[in-house]
Amino acid sequence: MTDIDHFKHVNDTYGHQAGDVTIKHFADIINSEVREYDVVCRYGGEEFLIFLPEAKGDEAKKIADRTRTKLSNSPIVYEKQEFSITSSFGIVCGIPEARLEDVIKSADIALYQAKKCGRNRTEVFVQSSEKMQLNDATTHS
Repeated sequence: MTDIDHFKHVNDTYGHQAGDVTIKHFADIINSEVREYDVVCRYGGEEFLIFLPEAKGDEAKKIADRTRTKLSNSPIVYEKQEFSITSSFGIVCGIPEARLEDVIKSADIALYQAKKCGRNRTEVFVQSSEKMQLNDATTHS
């Protein structure tokens, strides 16, 4: 799960049409960084779910970090104004029998942790026995 950091600021500063352009820009960057058979879907507002079948945690983390870096290095130009955005990611892996709702909830918790720890970062959940927990190996820039 991913979303745009401080998205409300974009809408408040540049207007809702700029927000729409920003969401499209974010979606384009996500789609440019995932594999051909991955699934990207908008989950509401500026949040997206990205399903990476058969990807290991380190591969998912690399995709997330590549996407974050590309996004922060790709300014948006709207009505002669230029601004940059960042994103945060929450990753869940290693739970093939889990219900989709539980996976999304865990990804949302990881995303919240990324935001709580400063934004523009990736937090990874891993399965440990029957519990999900945040992985100590996180990334930020």
